[in-house]
Amino acid sequence: MMRIILLFTALTILSCPAFSQSGDEQHTTDVFKVTFLEPGISFEKSTGRNQTAVAKIGASFSGSFTSSSSMGDKATFVLDPALTLGYRFYYNYNKREEKGKRTAMNSLNYLSPVFETSYSKNAISSDYLVEEKRRLMNTVGLVWGIQRNYMKRFSLDLQLGAGYLFANSMESGSGSGNTIHKMAGRATTIGRLSLGIWLNRKE
Repeated sequence: MMRIILLFTALTILSCPAFSQSGDEQHTTDVFKVTFLEPGISFEKSTGRNQTAVAKIGASFSGSFTSSSSMGDKATFVLDPALTLGYRFYYNYNKREEKGKRTAMNSLNYLSPVFETSYSKNAISSDYLVEEKRRLMNTVGLVWGIQRNYMKRFSLDLQLGAGYLFANSMESGSGSGNTIHKMAGRATTIGRLSLGIWLNRKE
């Protein structure tokens, strides 16, 4: 776990200087919202002129597709309980201001290290078995994002990036019917579209 904390800290430090932006006029705000594509609630806390810390609790959507000659094709889609944390560095405030575009409620582009943990039975990859009981699946990574909180309360947040997925995983042992549990991990892509409604008081 300490390695993951160190990796998350390193991603935060590395993303800071490249996307910091001067200008006294720039500032972020706190944003509270509910999401409905992946049901949950999120809170974004301003920590500086162009930085925020974000936490979301709710559900994480995932799907898988398997194909075999004996079992045929099978697609599964599940919603698992999940917690997501991030630290955002917004970088295009001045450009949007100059073009007369909305910047309120952190309606900007950002770079962010992210960490997500979900409580899931999903197999970490096709090399492993689906779990009999739920366990924690963790992802740490770096994303580019675009957030727009519109005047009529509609919220859009898109994230694209890459990361590392790891979890306690089950695979077939050498003996018939035997299984082995071990910690396993793999590189993964991150793609998430979050739609919702922001609940702040209108100014």
